[in-house]
Amino acid sequence: MEEQVIQETPVASSEQPVAETANTVNIDVSAYEQQIQALQQRATEAEEKFQGIKGKLDDVYKKQDEQRRKTLEDQGQWKDLWEEANKTAQIKDQQIAELEQKLADLRTSNETAAMKTSALSAISESGAINAAQMLQLVQGNLKKVKNSSGKVVTGGVEDYINVDLGKLKNPGSGYEHHF
Repeated sequence: MEEQVIQETPVASSEQPVAETANTVNIDVSAYEQQIQALQQRATEAEEKFQGIKGKLDDVYKKQDEQRRKTLEDQGQWKDLWEEANKTAQIKDQQIAELEQKLADLRTSNETAAMKTSALSAISESGAINAAQMLQLVQGNLKKVKNSSGKVVTGGVEDYINVDLGKLKNPGSGYEHHF
């Protein structure tokens, strides 16, 4: 029979180091904020340029109109001047309405971008694995409230986004796997 020699050698531990569970996705919210600021600055610069060009064009039209009006006054054609003034007023009113609509659209898009950035920041701080994906999931529920950070409306109930994210983290919410 053979003899078996048992050697006492330490066995290396087979345990693998556990991966950190902390949020490893770093989203630079400041980059989004910088993009929003840059877009707002571009919009302001474009508005200033537009106002400058519009002012020069208005001056040219005004001079041309004054010359024409003087000619018509000299000829005694007041009815033509009255109709022309009404037509000009209507055109100006239409232009003002169009510019007000463009301004409202621009404000809305800036508010929406700011709200998304705020929500993305809150989602990142809540520990979401993929903040951008979570934003897409809750984006339909986001609502802008005056003098407040973003709120969400879930099932008809309005709540702050941080509170809503806390609810989504809870087991059984259907969204807990995102955190």
